[in-house]
Amino acid sequence: EKELTEIIKGLVCRSMGRFSILKLLSKSPAAARNFQLRKLHSPASSLSRMIGKVKQPRESYLIKYRSRRSVTVTDFLDVLWCEKQMELRLHYGSRGVTNAMKRDIAIHAMIDKAHKAARGYCTGADSHSQEAYWANELFGYIKDIVKLMDMTDVEPIMLDDKLEKAPRSFSELKLLACVEGIWITGKMDIIEMIHTHFGYEPHLKDHKSTKGGKPSYGAVRERQEYQLMLYKLIWDSLVKGEFELKAFMDHFGLHREYVLPQGLRDEIAAYGLIHVVSFEQLVSKYVDLFKSLPLMSERIYLRYVDRDLPEHTHIEEEVSFNHFMVMTKLRRGISFWRREIKPEYTHQRFKCRSCDYPECPQHPKNKKKLAP
Repeated sequence: EKELTEIIKGLVCRSMGRFSILKLLSKSPAAARNFQLRKLHSPASSLSRMIGKVKQPRESYLIKYRSRRSVTVTDFLDVLWCEKQMELRLHYGSRGVTNAMKRDIAIHAMIDKAHKAARGYCTGADSHSQEAYWANELFGYIKDIVKLMDMTDVEPIMLDDKLEKAPRSFSELKLLACVEGIWITGKMDIIEMIHTHFGYEPHLKDHKSTKGGKPSYGAVRERQEYQLMLYKLIWDSLVKGEFELKAFMDHFGLHREYVLPQGLRDEIAAYGLIHVVSFEQLVSKYVDLFKSLPLMSERIYLRYVDRDLPEHTHIEEEVSFNHFMVMTKLRRGISFWRREIKPEYTHQRFKCRSCDYPECPQHPKNKKKLAP
């Protein structure tokens, strides 16, 4: 009892000093973490052993791996594929690129090349600050959005003795939005602006390379459909005005009064945005532009391309948008990134055969070692 009393007295005496130190170190995460490590060896740890172990809160993957950039749509797709594999990828880094992945990258590079040739890109800000990085990114998004909006202002053409407007397609549109409190970026392959009686309606299509251009099935098809539905959620959240300026600034630690570098300001002015000087004005322009666009159509499509003959005729299949299903999967993915759940192993063995992480107990190499 005497020993316990002395420990408690020591804790009380140190409490104010310890609080002051944490307050001073709040701007230095590394120093704060070191302080927490030292605290584990303080009398508090002895007290916790006497009373009972105190569970320390785990640092979320969002803070550890995505504090300076947003989570991507691909990140959520990888969680859906196998939560344990994604956990290992975060810890050990990416490993290996398959031939199928190389071919898929080549096809998207071909699309991206045509995309960049069709419209110019800013050369970049002359600063390495976080604000300059995001300003450069958002200005690129704004240029694409304006180009997309210009596609709705076209002359009608004659089709079968009827005055109609042909669909206009736009490729490689990259966007940033906040969905369910998580900042997500995604790059949409193709958006077609289809003319209807009520104006233009955006239809989303995504390229997938397969052997012979045949449609995928099973878990692969599920992943592809989930990707399309996530893109629609991102688009619709921007159109509905769910992008909160203050939340964006606070999440990435940005200063709204930041004056854009002169090089970037010159490019913005040349594009017609002559009154955009501060970072806040640029972000506001991005948000306001989207509010004038229509919601994404629920008619979304997968476009399958032959990986060996990417320029040949493709197959398109319509995907039925399921809001309940996509939100269920998204919330599970968010729980993973916040470390609110324990990552689960996949129950589909073919995923394990393509896994690059023998550290996983379910990996085929480990199964062979355990076999009698």
